[in-house]
Amino acid sequence: MSTTALALVAAAATDVGRVRRGNEDAYLVAPPVYAIADGMGGHRGGAEAAGLAMQTLASRAPDLVSADGEALVEALVDANRAILLAADEDDALRGMATTCTAALVRGRVACIAHVGDSRAYLLRGGRLAQLTDDHSVVAQLVRQGQLSPEAAAVHPGRSVVYRALGTEPDVQVDTREVVLDAGDRLLLCSDGLSNMLADGEIAAVLREVAETGLAVEALVARANEAGGADNITAVLVDVQGETQREAVP
Repeated sequence: MSTTALALVAAAATDVGRVRRGNEDAYLVAPPVYAIADGMGGHRGGAEAAGLAMQTLASRAPDLVSADGEALVEALVDANRAILLAADEDDALRGMATTCTAALVRGRVACIAHVGDSRAYLLRGGRLAQLTDDHSVVAQLVRQGQLSPEAAAVHPGRSVVYRALGTEPDVQVDTREVVLDAGDRLLLCSDGLSNMLADGEIAAVLREVAETGLAVEALVARANEAGGADNITAVLVDVQGETQREAVP
């Protein structure tokens, strides 16, 4: 008799892009936690905020092995406190903030926690679905029917966010759970990728490039080819099926 279990293979890539002088993105691959952050507030402040978010999640990762989505949210709340405290202690860091999109994968369930305009996507059966809502002014206008998706894609203010870690003492974290299947590809990325590549282009790369590490490198390369207007970061988690045979008594 045999049963099917899931195995995860993850890879990440980040690049400064073709316009920015420094990289204010950060990422984390610390199973069962995967995350990305896109810092704001000048190079030092943005990099510091993103780094603090990832450090906080990394410190919580061992405890999250047996936790749930609520614990992941608390980790983001703790990161928010850490960023605010660091800004209070150093005038040069005042105003820093960061997006954060994180996934806690336990068994077949991926718990997504999200603040800002970085994104989580799921590719299943060749079709790409966005799992998160952007906390940006332009995305809100689209949701309200005041702006078309086509206009939003080229809007000069599309990267202006209204929610991030480090801006307010109380942060609202969006959550979502997804039951994973073998063959799924879970992608976390900064807007330096999603602003450069349409969803169809992202899906095409994920369909065409099977190897996990090569796929994230291809996504970053395509975003640079499209202009590389911002830092580019991607974390890809591939869900693979394994057959486990039970011992015969």
